[in-house]
Amino acid sequence: MLRTTCGTPIYLAPEVVLSNSPGGYTAAVDSWSCGVIVYSMLTMAMPFAEEDEELDIRERMRIRVVLWEHLEGAASVEG
Repeated sequence: MLRTTCGTPIYLAPEVVLSNSPGGYTAAVDSWSCGVIVYSMLTMAMPFAEEDEELDIRERMRIRVVLWEHLEGAASVEG
């Protein structure tokens, strides 16, 4: 089990930041980060709305909103 909160905030899985469990989290959180990377590659945009840097990281994770409309635009591109 991992316990350290480390990484770039936009790529962090919620379990890393919001976990209250003394057991920590597993390496499965890497799949969240990969999902953010794939989303960015497909849409040329980040998956989350602009975040208020003044807010605590836990609050930013709690109110984070996914911008699904970017994926709809990527799916409609003919190639």
